[in-house]
Amino acid sequence: MWRFGDGKSTTGGLSYKTISHRYTTAGNYTVTLEVKDKVGKPVLATKDITVNAINHAPTAAIISVSSNPAAVGQSIIFTGVITDEDGRNEDIDKVMWDFKDGTIIDDGDLDDSLTLYTYYQPCTYEVSFKAIDKSGASAEDTRTVIIKPRQKSQKKPLTID
Repeated sequence: MWRFGDGKSTTGGLSYKTISHRYTTAGNYTVTLEVKDKVGKPVLATKDITVNAINHAPTAAIISVSSNPAAVGQSIIFTGVITDEDGRNEDIDKVMWDFKDGTIIDDGDLDDSLTLYTYYQPCTYEVSFKAIDKSGASAEDTRTVIIKPRQKSQKKPLTID
């Protein structure tokens, strides 16, 4: 008989020399194998094991870009959302925006899911928003942003009568 230390056990014949078991909770467990010798006396073998929680990668999503396309010099609000399937956003270690023009906002603050940015060169940029948890698992989302040259104003000349 195998006892897994979590209240579950299984019995079997010689086919149970090796066995697998799925733990539902992380923790320390004592696994015991009990067999009977030739005269029917129980013989025990035990092993202490540690089961670690599975770390799920966070998710990162860019949910809005205030102006797209935008003009050179126009401020744009980027909004991102981070979730962690483990249910612990405090597990998020770093939040990063990469605007692909040489500017990266990378100070690890969850408040960086909302940021204001201004481009100064017309181009098409592939902006990325990334979250990294304390175990190193990460997620990234990208959004294409088009920055157009600033249009010259079509002001009429001032005339004096």
